[in-house]
Amino acid sequence: MDKLLTLKDWHTPKNAAKLLSSMFEVEVSEADIFQFVLEGKLSVCVNFVNPVVIVVGRGSQTETKARLVADKIRGKGYITHPVVPVWKIDSSFSDELNQAIIIEHGSRPEYYTPSDKGLSYSFDLYTSTTGGVCPLAPIGSGRYLIKREFERLTSKTNVSIPKEPLYLDGGDGTLAVIHASHQIGSNSEQASVVIRNTKNRIALDNLKHKESRVAKICLSDEALEAAIWYLPTNKLPEDSYFVIDTDSIMNLVSEAKGESLPKQRFDKVARHAGSDPEDGLVVGYENSNIQELANKAAAQYIREHSSKDPSKDKICKIIFDGGLVFKKHGDPAPIEYILRNFKKTWPFNENT
Repeated sequence: MDKLLTLKDWHTPKNAAKLLSSMFEVEVSEADIFQFVLEGKLSVCVNFVNPVVIVVGRGSQTETKARLVADKIRGKGYITHPVVPVWKIDSSFSDELNQAIIIEHGSRPEYYTPSDKGLSYSFDLYTSTTGGVCPLAPIGSGRYLIKREFERLTSKTNVSIPKEPLYLDGGDGTLAVIHASHQIGSNSEQASVVIRNTKNRIALDNLKHKESRVAKICLSDEALEAAIWYLPTNKLPEDSYFVIDTDSIMNLVSEAKGESLPKQRFDKVARHAGSDPEDGLVVGYENSNIQELANKAAAQYIREHSSKDPSKDKICKIIFDGGLVFKKHGDPAPIEYILRNFKKTWPFNENT
């Protein structure tokens, strides 16, 4: 087995199968990898080659506790995240259209609960972007996408993907809903749902203010559709692909061998947790600990080169070539940045 494989942050499902086959000394297939994911034994991420549009939701422990208390009194009343739009901001919009958008925003619940066992989340009304390797949350359409991959590799059965949002797990009590422009996908049905719901809310608002409002708000479907900017999607971009987190692979191996679970090396947040304030770069290792990574790479180098001590420059090149420290959207961090984060006292021979 290539020792460098265990130093990588993530692996394609095929390479993850090879890695586990080597560790378990039995054949592990790509289908097995997706089955482990479905069973919660492995964590799956999505590698976004290009940035994607998201809407971020922040969990509230207080709201969640209040919801659970209310559920006991009146039965489950959690509100799943519906198909709601991100509207355009355009100075050319009529006052009537702008007022309709305000009504739609105002009629949304403050909190949504994507699953009955999870946190309640307050979602932004605007978009953000993310990219690189991001953990896929096992709720909404995400679980069905994994199941579809598993069935494709085994029974060849087609799995239908529900019209539920795709969620990314941001860690620290945050979720991100992947959005896409409804004009570049097959979202006409979703747009129709949004327009119908918006018109119903406008009608109710007209009734509520029929005495004070001079004229009713009356907008065509075309006018509302023109104002829709992004909608939640249940599809991944064509240039994205699934990858398996190395930590979860090592945890699976430790659990299978009856060993205590190793300390997590990586932050759960889409590989963005180790941002360096000076460089805006990202380090996959916990607390931006390049030194820990360097020590492991050096120890491996010594074993493979008859105890010949490596220099800082040599180890920097190994880390750089392995793509183990990188920018937010996947580009490797420069060697100078890696070297700058080494300890001043290097425990190995500097002249090698």
